[in-house]
Amino acid sequence: MKNFVTRSITAVVGVILLYFIIKNSGIYLSTAILFMSIVGIYEIKNCFKNINININAYLLYIFTVFLFLIRSVPKFEVMASFEYVFILIIMLISFVLDLDINRNMDDSVYTVFSYIYIPVIFDLLYKMNNIYLVLVFIMAFATDTFAYLVGITMGRHKLIPSISPKKSVEGAIGGVVGAVILGCTWLNYNDFKLDILTVIFLIFTSISSQLGDLIASKIKRVAGIKDYGNIFPGHGGVLDRFDSILDVTVIIFLFSKVMEVL
Repeated sequence: MKNFVTRSITAVVGVILLYFIIKNSGIYLSTAILFMSIVGIYEIKNCFKNINININAYLLYIFTVFLFLIRSVPKFEVMASFEYVFILIIMLISFVLDLDINRNMDDSVYTVFSYIYIPVIFDLLYKMNNIYLVLVFIMAFATDTFAYLVGITMGRHKLIPSISPKKSVEGAIGGVVGAVILGCTWLNYNDFKLDILTVIFLIFTSISSQLGDLIASKIKRVAGIKDYGNIFPGHGGVLDRFDSILDVTVIIFLFSKVMEVL
């Protein structure tokens, strides 16, 4: 009961803070992305340590701040076209450092992965207008909520018990249906033209949300940890709360770009 109350209070505060950040956008959104990225890198660094992987977190912190400056400081906007070159630079620096100090080369691969998986994907949130930005959170949270509700009431067949014993096939389907309905409702409210392509994207988005959750659970299981962190009381760390959002962000960003062309 105490954990439920804690989770509920954290969720309410989180929704209020999220509303404020999205409404005001700009520096507030950029700073929130910086915060989540830095904490996310710290969490995944500690997670990988359990499987003898040592990512170069300090290198990632530096380039995450670069991303923040590109988003927030007008003088740095000229670097925006080189944003994804950072990935190559990080890869080269990391591999050179690993060669120099005779570390495991796997560390470099995981370093690059961590940069793409956390700050680069989080940065995509800043590149969307508010309609798509809100859609990201609707799809992620609705998928999670409906999957849970349908799972505890109708769940009979386990989805992937070796990774997440509580998830069911029925819950997964319920999560997709509920999220697609809410997603369509939000887009329709904003006078967005609904068609079969939109529905397909939303279905795929909901599925990717669940895959993101399962991937994060798999990493935790391999690393032998329960949560990535404890920054959100009752919910765990940034990667516990935003694991599905990372995958959803990529799909919705792609969706937004497709809609610009059509």
